[in-house]
Amino acid sequence: MNQCLMDEKKKIVIWGASNRAHRFMMDYCISEEKVAFLVDRKKGVQDEGFVYMVGKEKKKVYSPHVLDELSVEDYIWVITVGQPEDIVEELKSKGGG
Repeated sequence: MNQCLMDEKKKIVIWGASNRAHRFMMDYCISEEKVAFLVDRKKGVQDEGFVYMVGKEKKKVYSPHVLDELSVEDYIWVITVGQPEDIVEELKSKGGG
């Protein structure tokens, strides 16, 4: 999986700005540059931003409403929340496979 993601020209969007997002990035050696932004339903997380490594720039965390403003198919979507079924359906409804 790691090599496929790194070869892919599309940026990654991570749904769920939590420790699982950190774990995903560490486990698969995903660089911060490869991640476009994150999506999370929690307003506090959106306001706070996401920092993968200490001293690095914060990544923007958007609400799910960002789906209304972009093409889902332009990104690789990684869902790091425990029960992803609703999110998968939401992405499919916005044009993602």
